[in-house]
Amino acid sequence: MGAFVAPTANAEVIKLSNSGICHDSTSSFYTRTKTFEAHATMDSCLDAGGRLPKSYSGPESTQSTKEYDRDLFPHWLDTDGDCQNTRQTLLITQSVEKVDFRSRKGCTVDTGAWLDPYSGKVFDEASDVHIDHIVPLYHAFQHGADEWSLEKRTQFANDYENLRIVSASLNTSKGADDFTKWLPPSKGYQCEYSMTFIDIAHKYGLKYNKHELEEQRKVLNRVCGLN
Repeated sequence: MGAFVAPTANAEVIKLSNSGICHDSTSSFYTRTKTFEAHATMDSCLDAGGRLPKSYSGPESTQSTKEYDRDLFPHWLDTDGDCQNTRQTLLITQSVEKVDFRSRKGCTVDTGAWLDPYSGKVFDEASDVHIDHIVPLYHAFQHGADEWSLEKRTQFANDYENLRIVSASLNTSKGADDFTKWLPPSKGYQCEYSMTFIDIAHKYGLKYNKHELEEQRKVLNRVCGLN
């Protein structure tokens, strides 16, 4: 397991505990949680595989709007009841080496080997990677997902075509940006990333105005050499 990060002075951090729970200062366990991974936002902690405390009542992300609620997109689900949710299944199936688990029960992956297409680097600690939605949940919400059924939002949030195992730091830097505002640093992956974004957006019928479509066209021309 990766090294734990100490909290930054004078700044609240989200604490990902050994039991996989994300605690912010509204949690009764916040001060009692001494060993943890530090995250800047609740979204980052959840993307790292954490879950909310049952009694959680605080804001889920400092970037969320009043209209957007991450709970509208149920994800990291264990649909077959084997105790391995969407994140764990991806870590298992996409590791190029046999994975090790944190316990004998085999619910949570500890180590393996994952190639991050965004950076081209290989990571062997599960705690160092996030599962990124190429088309972010918040972006989808702003472009039509606010009108979807819960079933469709759940499908979108757990769609393997839209998920990539990537560096935690790169996923954090991307935030909720689309490919016209953020591209992977690996230039050899920028075209595939942009085209996948377009494919997913088309698959789910996301809506864009003329200005947004023109910006998308410009980026595709630049990174894919399209006319």
